[in-house]
Amino acid sequence: MALATLLALKDALNEAIDSVAQEWASHGAPAALDDSSNLGGASTLPTKRCYDASKTAIGAAGMLQVLMKDPRDHVMETAAQYLEARALHAASLARIPDILQRAESEGKQDGLNAEEIAAKTGYDVRKCDRFMRLLATSHIFRQTGPHKYANNRSSAVLVDNAALSNYVDLYGSEWFAASTHFVSALSDDTHDVKRAAFTQDRVYNTQGTDMWQYNDDHPVRHDMFATAMAGSAQGNTQAVIEDYPWAALGKGTLVDVGGGVGTLSFPLLKAFSDLSLVIQDRASVLAQAANYWKENFASIPADRVQLQEHDFFTTNPVRGAKAYMLRYIMDDWNDVLCEKILSGIRESMGTGSRVLIVEALVTPSYISDVDVEIQRAPPPLLPNYGVAQRFVHCRDMNMMTLINGTERSHDEMKSIVERAGLQVKKVWVCRGALYITECVLKE
Repeated sequence: MALATLLALKDALNEAIDSVAQEWASHGAPAALDDSSNLGGASTLPTKRCYDASKTAIGAAGMLQVLMKDPRDHVMETAAQYLEARALHAASLARIPDILQRAESEGKQDGLNAEEIAAKTGYDVRKCDRFMRLLATSHIFRQTGPHKYANNRSSAVLVDNAALSNYVDLYGSEWFAASTHFVSALSDDTHDVKRAAFTQDRVYNTQGTDMWQYNDDHPVRHDMFATAMAGSAQGNTQAVIEDYPWAALGKGTLVDVGGGVGTLSFPLLKAFSDLSLVIQDRASVLAQAANYWKENFASIPADRVQLQEHDFFTTNPVRGAKAYMLRYIMDDWNDVLCEKILSGIRESMGTGSRVLIVEALVTPSYISDVDVEIQRAPPPLLPNYGVAQRFVHCRDMNMMTLINGTERSHDEMKSIVERAGLQVKKVWVCRGALYITECVLKE
């Protein structure tokens, strides 16, 4: 059986690699792994064929590793992976990618040795060398000598990129501290934000508040969280823009409900000049949105944008908008509160309105025969592509830890939508982690 699986993986991997190679040859290949020149620049969105083949290749390669390892080694390696995350946090917190980029700009193409990095970060030389060695082994940084390191394609995306660095830093600080209470919180069945594992941490959260209150009480972390959310969108914004027919909204109004600083909606306005925008959020967040608009999208005129304070658990004040968008909102709340959010929007919708839920959908590793809407990986891969979906499942654990939130499956999302008096018209698959679940009034 193992031999048959091995040979089937070889065939799936070869076919996928051939497809990716053809697409790269026709449409351009990404930077080489050792190339640090794309300093946080936007990645080119792959073609649909390339994206699907890449998922297959990643899933097959991940399954191949597990097949060929001793299962005890696989279990131990999984248990130790948090240390890799700690090493990345140490590098990001000290802004080592920026340090190495400055060195490269000064002519040091091979980077800096551990002693030089330690001198600039305050880390012990030997310890610094060891965590950099681990990261280089995982293709984050490249080792250019016995104790010498430079940026590569992966580490370069953090250069002069406060948004993505903040995202990494939150995973390594408050969010990591909360995860130490992961197991003890599993027995709580309330799914209440005030009972999440985050409230048990006392390293950062000395008052034991929920995460939203914690952010309000700590202005620096509040601002850091907002920019981190912008960082988390860097890899999927272009796919969302291209993989949904936004032009069909015409001269309509897009209401970004709980829109934060407008990470997605401002790029949409830039791409579709007929659209108008209303960003709804709390006053403190809207102040950040105004700055984000000024600093990044100043060319968008004021007559196309309205910043509106709104509690999304109440009826939406904008009636009959063409579209109401919820980007990474539903996964923050339990089912009852999500129904309340959707119901508040439903009360303001017109016959031509739609709700666009933009967030990840979790696909389990078992898919029944009745789940015809879900794309399946080719055998012998796990039906959900295995490790190609790993981050979405890890993010689900993070949401549970921080706020008792959840990433939902297709069926779970559909169920909430229907209980709120809406119906799913179509689920749009984007080239990345996100889906757009388009909902309309029930007929």
